[in-house]
Amino acid sequence: MSTSSKNKKMVSKLTTTFAHACMKSGSVWGLHGPKGWLTLTTHSDNSGDEIQVIPLWSSQSAIDIEIDDANPHVPTSIPLGSFVDIWIADLAYDQVLLGLNIGVGEHVAIVEVADLEKEFIKHLPS
Repeated sequence: MSTSSKNKKMVSKLTTTFAHACMKSGSVWGLHGPKGWLTLTTHSDNSGDEIQVIPLWSSQSAIDIEIDDANPHVPTSIPLGSFVDIWIADLAYDQVLLGLNIGVGEHVAIVEVADLEKEFIKHLPS
């Protein structure tokens, strides 16, 4: 199995685990501050373009990230219904990526909004 294939399977597993945990708790967690939701910037491997990543966690206890004192952010719960019904469309429109459970374990899942949406659609009651 190629490294790329292994990485895709790992990201898929992390995405599924994240979605299940959020569905169990009924919420998604982010960091909110005076200027809005915490957004990280990374660069594309291919083009070098800046890419915005919104870090999200499946629980408040999973949030393990250092915050700059000049721009404090606090863990904030987003009800799962609002996240699925409103946030997903807005995030997809803004073309951001999602960083799932950053700081939890040794692997990080940076996914497209559509990948997480598919997980919720597969498992949420209609």
